[in-house]
Amino acid sequence: MAQLISENKIALTDTLAHFFPSNLKFPKYANNDPILIKDLATHSAELPRYPTNLKRVDPDPIKGYSYEEMLDGLEDTKIDTIGGYRFNYSNFGYGDGVLATAIQNRIVKDFSKILEQKIFEPYKMNNISLVLTTEIANELSTPYLSVNPPIKTEPWDMGSMSGAGNVFSNVEDMSKFLLQMMKKNEVNRIQQSRLLKINENSYYGLGCFIIDSKKVNTTLVYHGGDVDGYSSSLKYYPEYDLGTIVLTNYGEGRIVSGVFMEIEVYVLEMLREENKTKKN
Repeated sequence: MAQLISENKIALTDTLAHFFPSNLKFPKYANNDPILIKDLATHSAELPRYPTNLKRVDPDPIKGYSYEEMLDGLEDTKIDTIGGYRFNYSNFGYGDGVLATAIQNRIVKDFSKILEQKIFEPYKMNNISLVLTTEIANELSTPYLSVNPPIKTEPWDMGSMSGAGNVFSNVEDMSKFLLQMMKKNEVNRIQQSRLLKINENSYYGLGCFIIDSKKVNTTLVYHGGDVDGYSSSLKYYPEYDLGTIVLTNYGEGRIVSGVFMEIEVYVLEMLREENKTKKN
């Protein structure tokens, strides 16, 4: 999305309705203002975390949710407050359901093809896909249930919600992505701008948190996530030109996030000690 903004193909001030069929009845805010692309991109559009017409049933709670159901879910959504101010995380808003669909409607290409042409191929990410191919399935780490870790589960098929987290990848390819994120250029400036204030120390950019962390005493650009069977963490520390990636085949993000943080604290302490040694 930051690439498309830099190319003047999409703007944060565009209205959501601009990217969809004119007969679709879009929800509006309580003051009758329309939903903006910026609101979706910063999780401030007041959309629910998942669409109200999605019947989530384990172990694959999103499988079968179609594009048509997504449009129905969008029309069924009621917003009783003013948008664009309050951070309210929404997989529905980010998923192929809304924001990713707006992007693919503008580019007139399937979302997975846009990612391939804009990110995967230029960055030489050769082991990544939004589709669970046979080749990837054969290499995939076995996922385990969050509620019962000894029990194996299956990868989610997120269907029309794939933009919310259906990327199959590995540490090698995510490292290539992270290295691109760490470059000083206009696309990264757009992506990592503080577009929405969440609280005293946290902001949201385009698909990333920007946190002035008191725990590690520096700023980090971050996103993580989990589905049942997998969790991930990607962090970039601009002050130290340092990035970390942790992937696991256990999907309880709130538990493993503590482990992720301990790893990063350890790495930062080592780096700071190394810098002190060099200065001395």
